[in-house]
Amino acid sequence: MPTLNVNITAISGSTGTYDRASGPGTVASNGDIDFRGSGASAAVDIAWTLANELGKTFSSDGFSAGSTSEFSNVTLSNANKTLTVTDANDPGQQYEYSLTLSDGTVLDPKIINR
Repeated sequence: MPTLNVNITAISGSTGTYDRASGPGTVASNGDIDFRGSGASAAVDIAWTLANELGKTFSSDGFSAGSTSEFSNVTLSNANKTLTVTDANDPGQQYEYSLTLSDGTVLDPKIINR
């Protein structure tokens, strides 16, 4: 299964700055992820990692989405600085999701599947 690695390098209020470190798809600076045309035809792991200089971590329930069947295997690692979920990558589907940090900050990007 491919993994999309996303870095979050700055957070001010509820605004993060994102970039794709590696893996399929595209990541906009506002955190929106687009798998269309990426060649990822099945499930994709998505791993978000907070920059060390932020001094923030993901909360233990750091991910919520409108569809529980689209996402699975939510795990925290790297001292709660990395959050990984499996996206079923269903064709043509678009999902809103929220990333929650331990200080209560909520980041609210989108995923557009292939």
